[in-house]
Amino acid sequence: MAILIPDRAIISAYDDNFVFTVQDGLVKKRIVTLGSGYDGQREILSGLDGSERVIVEGQYTQEDGQAITEIPYED
Repeated sequence: MAILIPDRAIISAYDDNFVFTVQDGLVKKRIVTLGSGYDGQREILSGLDGSERVIVEGQYTQEDGQAITEIPYED
């Protein structure tokens, strides 16, 4: 089964693509390998296992290891 996340959650810097996830109230930076795009979603080939909660709003102000209060996303 493919892992798909919103394109807007992905940050590209230099030769890396990464996302921020939330784990135990902390922000975690995860380097990902991208696959094909589908209607605003991007396939993740590696770097996530599908169980993570990915930050899709405000990710450009986050830092790895930062404490965060999670607000559930509603599409």
